[in-house]
Amino acid sequence: LGVTATKKKGEFNNFKFVKGASFKDIAVELPKNQHTHLVLNIDGVLIKETPKERDQQKAIGKAFPGLSLTDFYFDVFESNERVFIAVARKELVESVLKEAQDAGIGALSFQLGFGSLQGIASLIPEDVIYAGRYELGVVDGKLASFKENSHPKRNYRVEDVQVSSEHLFATSGLLRYLSPDFSANEERNASLKKDYTEKNFFRKGLVVGVGIILACLLINTFFFFDYGKQYQNLKEQAEVASEQQKILMARTESVEKKEYVVENILNSGHSKSSFYLNRVVSQRPGSILFSDIQFQPLLKSIRPNKKVEYERDVMTFAGDSYDREEFSSWIQELEALPWVSNVTVLQYGQAQGKSNYFEIKIAVLHDTEE
Repeated sequence: LGVTATKKKGEFNNFKFVKGASFKDIAVELPKNQHTHLVLNIDGVLIKETPKERDQQKAIGKAFPGLSLTDFYFDVFESNERVFIAVARKELVESVLKEAQDAGIGALSFQLGFGSLQGIASLIPEDVIYAGRYELGVVDGKLASFKENSHPKRNYRVEDVQVSSEHLFATSGLLRYLSPDFSANEERNASLKKDYTEKNFFRKGLVVGVGIILACLLINTFFFFDYGKQYQNLKEQAEVASEQQKILMARTESVEKKEYVVENILNSGHSKSSFYLNRVVSQRPGSILFSDIQFQPLLKSIRPNKKVEYERDVMTFAGDSYDREEFSSWIQELEALPWVSNVTVLQYGQAQGKSNYFEIKIAVLHDTEE
């Protein structure tokens, strides 16, 4: 059994295993997922020679009369005036191919017999070549005869390479692999190549597919974190905006309440605040200047969630008086107004310069008409 295993373009691995070796032994020596070309010279591969014939089928019929080609694989190779024919039952070959497949060896093709040696016979300056189980006669650089090999292994020089007789089949298989001519078993070899190509494509495609999926997951992770940060920022902004809206609504509500309170104060008791204030101001003598005027003044400052307390039907005036007598006359005039209940002088005293600071409170009769 000879095995030719390709590593990459221009580089090859050659293996030849003696009787008793298995494909598992070969698989240990080969790289993972390595494809191979098998050269089969095992028991069950029969080789005969016959004179050259133009019709290949006729030559096979002479060598193996009554051979059913539907049950056998065969290889035919010509040399000078002779034709060498190697045959093997399909069941045997298929069992070998399955054994190789089970061991993890991908076989792209196979061939039977020693026909592959035809390609390197001219490169070996020997009349007799010992290869594996055969002793092959060479005439004018071509195989001319064969018989069972009874000699120990030898080394041959093929161009600049030393090759053991045990490795000649695998070495010659390189040429058959590089320049394939499998017309004898073309259909089966094409099937082997297709099966291996599909498995290899699926294996590499699976790796590429997994790689693409992982890359997509990685990209998706980046986008997820990026969008997650953006979402978190937008969420925080929305929460801030919501809080600001709540504060604005609370302040608006507070302002509306205060406006309502002020409106109630101004409108309470059908107030004629403008009328009262205008009358008081219009009767003011020229020696009196106002600095503060309040209608229904607050008793306490306004506090949140507390009732507004104010002095009902009361006006207060504060300012400066430059003539005591005119001030007294003005107080008397105010007391004479029909809608005034009473006038109280809260404060009257010396201020800066010639003026006197004063504060008065005027109580208005409730619901009084002009």
